Amino acid sequence: MIGMRKAGPWLALVLALCQTTGCAALFEPSQAAEIRIERGALTVDGDASITGSIFIGQGARLSLAGPVNGGVYAQQIVNEGTLEFSSREQSLLGGLEGSGVLHIAAPTRLTVGAANGFSGKIEIDRGATLRLTGSIGCGDYRGTIVNDGTLAFANHGRQVIAGAIQGAGDLLLEAGELVLGNPSDPSEAHPCEWSPAAGWVYAPEMPGAAKKTIAAR
Repeated sequence: MIGMRKAGPWLALVLALCQTTGCAALFEPSQAAEIRIERGALTVDGDASITGSIFIGQGARLSLAGPVNGGVYAQQIVNEGTLEFSSREQSLLGGLEGSGVLHIAAPTRLTVGAANGFSGKIEIDRGATLRLTGSIGCGDYRGTIVNDGTLAFANHGRQVIAGAIQGAGDLLLEAGELVLGNPSDPSEAHPCEWSPAAGWVYAPEMPGAAKKTIAAR
């Protein structure tokens, strides 16, 4: 473990190590124009100020144990590895992309807005909350969600969850329309290019069988 408590050139140095040999690092507090982790694991503890985007490569891990930009981060995140939140309140407004793992640990309440193309696995621990005020998977998410906490939808639009939802957590619909099942042929184009046909929703385990659409009241 490499311990750092001041921002500046130390952050660039440790990120360079993450790109070449892999590392485990701790910063408290931190400041960076951009975070790019191609290998290893980086833990940011305490308040972080990140003015640019975040990239997490395949097999890499970024753990955010404190709020980023005061709890409101408006830049893009590309996650092909593992992105973990373990702070209290955090909002992501700049778009979440990639096919990695999004892990939300207690007592985090994570709000994800904007249009997001993220297609990877989502893990919500007991005592944690993921609130989606924007779309996920371009509105047609086909990944796996393991929900042992609270998963809330409030995007005022139509969201399809064609993948599996596992776990013993709560599923809340605060606004919009939520479709559980697969309204399209799995062999069709990438979900970001898919345009649903109104009026029909199908369950993936029962091709051709109609499944009820859940709408907000």
